[in-house]
Formats: sequence, structure tokens, C-alpha cells
Amino acid sequence: MFSAALPAAAEDGLVGVAGSAHGAREIGMPGSGPLCLEWERRDAQPEPRTLHAMAYDSKRGVTVVFGGNTDRLIRNDTWEWDGREWTHRQIGGPPARYGHAMAYDSERGVVVMFGGESAHAYLRDTWEYDGSEWRHVADDGPGLIYGHAMAYDRRRGVCVLTGTSWSGLWSAGTWEWDGARWSLREEGNSSIASSWPAMAYDSARHVTVLFGQGTWEWDGRRWKPGRTGETVPAPRNRHAMAYDTVRRIAVLFGGATFSGETLADTWEWDGAQWRLRSTNSAPAPRYGHALAYDEERGVIVLYGGLGAPRDDGTWEWDGSTWVEKRVPGPALRLDHAMAFAKDLGATVLFGGLVGGLPQGDLWAWDGQSWQALAGGSPARRGHTMVGDDDGSLLVYGGMSLVEALQDIFRILGR
Repeated sequence: MFSAALPAAAEDGLVGVAGSAHGAREIGMPGSGPLCLEWERRDAQPEPRTLHAMAYDSKRGVTVVFGGNTDRLIRNDTWEWDGREWTHRQIGGPPARYGHAMAYDSERGVVVMFGGESAHAYLRDTWEYDGSEWRHVADDGPGLIYGHAMAYDRRRGVCVLTGTSWSGLWSAGTWEWDGARWSLREEGNSSIASSWPAMAYDSARHVTVLFGQGTWEWDGRRWKPGRTGETVPAPRNRHAMAYDTVRRIAVLFGGATFSGETLADTWEWDGAQWRLRSTNSAPAPRYGHALAYDEERGVIVLYGGLGAPRDDGTWEWDGSTWVEKRVPGPALRLDHAMAFAKDLGATVLFGGLVGGLPQGDLWAWDGQSWQALAGGSPARRGHTMVGDDDGSLLVYGGMSLVEALQDIFRILGR
């Protein structure tokens, strides 16, 4: 159980050297000596944006981002993420655009980009990026495709692309790029026509999987419908998921349907199918809650959410049963984030919305009690927090009371 002597928080929730937005707090822990909890802010990163494109360059070990639509303008910037920080690649390249698609050609070591929309026109140009420069490689091929998706087929060495016409009324067909030219492999197929579908390559079964108007698979010759008739969770938002590393199961709980129904169902995904878990007791229906997997105790921790009764905040799922923990803790909230911190051996909760106001508090759960740690980074809601392999936690983005945030913080416990 935690027993911490907490320092007074700085006015902005950070302690450290001015100009570095970086600092540390020490928390006394019985038997372990002082524990250093460090927040480190990283400011060089892309502006918040929509309809941009991303692809992972496996040869160089970086994720590449290009373009998109910000609040102020359409972008033509190139960024790379190496797992710890963003780098702005200040190089020339394609004209500004949004709604384009990118995929990484691992055979030739280039990111392939096609199409999108500029401020004045729909685009049909093809570009390739090798980590040093962008090259304009084609202007012919697919027509005016809008809301398209692209994935690289490693077995056949081609990028597969499909989408709808700019009007969204008909399929623009299935095209493949082999590094030299585009080939139309199938005429428009109304069965798969969908704006803004998602597509990924399944390397185990050697098929490209498309999800939009149902699930479809492309084997290089034709589209086939994916498995149907399975029991799956209803479409929803503001639900929560966590991955059980021992059982190798992803667990989903709650959320809200698009018709406004609040849910209290528990689902598990084993990599092949969904399974609805029926239990005698379960948390009340809610959305905006958070889940995190406790790696030391082998349970999934749930806290908060809108719809949760005041005395119904903390629950644990052991793979078969939900167990309620009736203990004092953080104020009930929604849109917070939780993750397991190996350095602390505890589940950490940060921020969220209480009474309509974003919070900046930091709490730890050890399975028996909640302990307030110290003020965190500036107050926020709707952010993301994940555990890193080095035992630290990463916090990204979210919303303050007045604006979207794009900062990255690392929490180090020593």
C-alpha cells in the first residue's frame, strides 16, 4: 500500500529548469527510498491535423507523416517519429494536400503516396519518399479517387489501392502500383465501394483486408467477402480497451452507441474472434471510462466514466469475474487516461473531466488503495497514456479547457 509524502505542486503543475519544461518530484515510498517521478515535455511535433497520411518505414525504423488539414491551412510538411521524438524533415516535396493515402514499399525502401485534394482540385499524382527526398514518379493511373485507402502487398511487391469517385457514388476500381506504373486490376465493384475505408495487409494469409462497407479480402485476383455471421460488439464510441498479456486477450467494456444507448457489456478478442462474456456482476453502463492491465497482479483495472454511480468507481476483471473495489479514490471523472507503470508497480491515472473542468492530478492504484501522487502536466482530458518498455509512461495530447494540446510528456519513476 502506498504511503507518500507529497511536495507542494508548482503553479503550472511542473517543476524544473525554466525553458526546458522539464522537472522532477520526489515521493517517499516505504522500503524503497525516494522515488523520482519525472515529467519531460517535448515541443517539436506536428500541429494537430486531420486527413493526413502515415506509413511506417521498417528499414529506417520511423513513422512518416505527410500533409493534412489543420485549423489554419492545408499542409505539405513531412515529419518522422522514431519512437521517442518527432523530426521535421525540411525538404521540398509534393504540393499541400489532404485526404491522400500512403503505404511503405519494403522491397524498394520507399513510402508511396497517391492523390488527395488540394485547396482547388482533386489530385492524381504519385510520389515516393526514400527518407532523403520526395520524387514525383507519375501523373497517370487511377482517376479522381477520393477517400481511398492503400496497402503494400509484400508477397507480390505491389501497392494495392481502392476507393470511390470524388462524388462518392461509385467505386473507382482496384489499382496496383509496382514501382513503375499503375495497373487497373478490377473495374469498379459496387459491393466494396466505400468512402474512407481502412486497409491493411495480412502477411500470414497473404491477403489485403479492406473494411468499409463490410469486410473484404483481396488476393491479387479478386475481392472476397470476409467471414460473416460472427457475433461482434455493436458499433460504439467512448468505450475502453486493454490487452491482457498473460491470456493474450484484448478486453473491451462499455461505451455508447450512436443512437445514444449506454452499454455495460464485456467482450474479449483473441485475435480470431470476439466473445461476449456474461457475468453475474458487472460495472454499471458507462462511457468515457478507462481500462489498464496490471501486469504484476494479472487483472484489468477500470475506473470512472459517465454513468458510473458515485460509489462505483473502481473495478477489476480477472478474466472471468468483475470485482468491485469500494475504496476512496479520485473524484469520479470521464475522458481520463490510465496505464500500468512498471517502475511503480501500480496503475496510474492522470487527468480527465470533473464537473466540466479538465484535471491535472495524478493517482496510483496498487490493488488495495488509491494514492494521490503529485500534480501532473497541465490539466487535460481526452489524452492518451501508454507504458513504454523502459518502465516509464508516455502522455500525449488531449484538450485543455480552451484548446487542443499536442505536447508529449514522459513519466519516469526511479
